[in-house]
Amino acid sequence: MKLKVKLLKEKIQNDRNINVDIYQLDVKNKDKIKQIITKILENKTIDMLVNNAGLALGLEHIDKGSINN
Repeated sequence: MKLKVKLLKEKIQNDRNINVDIYQLDVKNKDKIKQIITKILENKTIDMLVNNAGLALGLEHIDKGSINN
């Protein structure tokens, strides 16, 4: 986990007294996503999900794009 993300996680946990879990996933890797979601839901719920997807280099509108791009 990158230092900046780790520091943010610690700040949120300390400021809000809540648990924060961070997972780095490639949205194109469906099997890994399913694996992580299954692991999370075995013991807890997902209260908030933040998707920081990055570059978004596709040329299509989101509803017309392909999940494989």
